Amino acid sequence: MRGLRLLAVALTCCWWPPGSQGKTLRGSFSSAAARDAQGQSIGHFEFHGDHALLCVRINNIAVAVGKEAKLYLFQAQEWLKLQEGGPEYSCSEKLSKAQLTMAVNQTEHNLTVSQIPYPQKWHVFYADKYTCREGGEESQMEDVPFEMMLLNPDAEGNPFDHFSAGESGILKEHTPILLFDILLLKSECAFSPGLATWTISIYVRRAGETPSG
Repeated sequence: MRGLRLLAVALTCCWWPPGSQGKTLRGSFSSAAARDAQGQSIGHFEFHGDHALLCVRINNIAVAVGKEAKLYLFQAQEWLKLQEGGPEYSCSEKLSKAQLTMAVNQTEHNLTVSQIPYPQKWHVFYADKYTCREGGEESQMEDVPFEMMLLNPDAEGNPFDHFSAGESGILKEHTPILLFDILLLKSECAFSPGLATWTISIYVRRAGETPSG
């Protein structure tokens, strides 16, 4: 376990790939993609607690308003039931089953996901007034670029925890113990890249060791 912990710290400090920022999602809301799939899949997240938060930012407000853009949040179990129902549910009926909906008609929106007694996976979908229509009218509509943050409450109940409940894992579990290792490895990365590389190689070997006894 200690080997894995040290490896996680080393990779976090010295090799954090672009885009690995917890659950910050960037992309475009697409009418065509939403119509083809009866709802464009944006992502999923394990929410927990009373003040989990979904925050979305857009720039092209006029297009979003014209398309009556909306986000639909489904609990994973409920979404699975709808998928297993097959043709039993029409496009509009599936969307109407969403546990939470939010109109996307402002520059920034915040949606609180509350009263979740234990970690639950939620799926986020985009749809608009063209999603359940037949025809190709939506092909003339612009996509709407977005940035979305999905946040769980921290220890004080504020929505600043930038990880899924199921992604907290190794770093959160050992946070007090990790602080010294983090500072040490940050110093090595900054002042002696060669030493940092050597240190990481040691952590990798330790992570692969089988504990005795």
